[in-house]
Amino acid sequence: MTCVPLAKCFKDLHKWGQSLVHDLAVTPIKNLSGELVKSVKIEIKQQTEFEEAKMECCQGERKKAPDAVNQNPRVENVNASLDIHMDRTSNENCR
Repeated sequence: MTCVPLAKCFKDLHKWGQSLVHDLAVTPIKNLSGELVKSVKIEIKQQTEFEEAKMECCQGERKKAPDAVNQNPRVENVNASLDIHMDRTSNENCR
């Protein structure tokens, strides 16, 4: 196996035509790098959307907690009303 100087390799490559090199190497690499950039942008976008949804979810839980506390008097009122109703119906049944 003989060692061919680099200059001769480039000269032979030039004989093949730069379009062949461009078609076989440069264009696919540009396409792949473009796809890489797109995928990174999509990943960043999805990550930010996930973080925003996570924050909205946490804020929703914070809003729900006071609502649940505010429901306690309502539940107590309903229970008291049921007790009054049950006392009335039991008194009417005893007569």
